Amino acid sequence: VAHPDDDPHGVQRVIDAVRNHLPRTFAAREELGAALAASSRDGTRRSFPPDLVDWLGTNLAPVDPTAPASSPLTWQFDPDGAAALYDAYKRDDGALRVALDPPTGVSGDGSSPTGVVHEVHVVRAERSTRWPRETVDALTARASTPGSRLRYHALANAGHWLHVDNPGGLRDVLAP
Repeated sequence: VAHPDDDPHGVQRVIDAVRNHLPRTFAAREELGAALAASSRDGTRRSFPPDLVDWLGTNLAPVDPTAPASSPLTWQFDPDGAAALYDAYKRDDGALRVALDPPTGVSGDGSSPTGVVHEVHVVRAERSTRWPRETVDALTARASTPGSRLRYHALANAGHWLHVDNPGGLRDVLAP
């Protein structure tokens, strides 16, 4: 679990810019870079890297998908929802609790156990710097415990974008 004030990768800064300083619509994708540059005047004078601006631009889509290609663009995600999800990530270790102690199945109405045993697979990009050492240690220790339902995978040759860095390796981990 991340410390609520810890933001070594600038995620909160990006969310704040999108949520509080950028328009909800753009006439063209190229406007995004200028809008982000204007929003980076937060006292630090740090600009957003071009690859981040390009990636954010992929999250813009036509307001009206049936309109011509020159129609205004808007976010494909809800900026307030993204902020809420990131806030939950920073304060909640629920995912780690589930990984360390996977649930057993219950009936559709939740009233009785079904006896179905679930496994949880956690895939971490080997080169990722976003996982606290104590979390990795807890996951590897639990996964190596006899009878554990946790399967831990460190995907080789992959950084944060593991699906881009090693798609074949990820497929091999996820394929039955």
